Amino acid sequence: MPDLLTKISGTCEVFGFKAEVEKVKIANPSVFSLQPKNVKRLKASLIATKLSKKLKRMEETLQYIIGKYNYWAAIILLLIGLYGMIAKNNLMKKVIGMSIFQAAIILFYVSIGEKKGATIPILSHGHSDHAVEHAIEAVQYANPLPHVLMLTAIVVGVSTLGVALAILQKVYRVHRTIEEDEILETIDE
Repeated sequence: MPDLLTKISGTCEVFGFKAEVEKVKIANPSVFSLQPKNVKRLKASLIATKLSKKLKRMEETLQYIIGKYNYWAAIILLLIGLYGMIAKNNLMKKVIGMSIFQAAIILFYVSIGEKKGATIPILSHGHSDHAVEHAIEAVQYANPLPHVLMLTAIVVGVSTLGVALAILQKVYRVHRTIEEDEILETIDE
């Protein structure tokens, strides 16, 4: 049997089934009759067209998400660290959550500073007489500022972790526990 459907754009309605379609047309009306098997073919074609559009959109969305994997990793780490700081009663787990949170922020800022095909911004010709001949094209260089700031953030993060562990050690010596609820009970007494 010849192909009954040719593909065009428009709206189609068959027995109350109405849909916006991109590509459906009866190829040969003399051969086509509204028998149940032909209506099923038409409905199947309409559904297939809708599904192909949805699948295409899902594929584009998935490619976008995969293309930004470093940002998603930073967001997931950020949420894990935030959960650790808020939901846990053990102070050591809160400190670990804070450390994960800081690492996520550092990953995010380093990801922002990344640039494909860029080099480090060090000029090989320096301040010589030929420096005027070499024009500086900023597009070729990566921005060093986020990386420099994150080096500072790493130092501050390590310092914060050290102070938090020292305080945690002192709290344990005084209260003989690092569980937040038990510490609050001993303070109330």
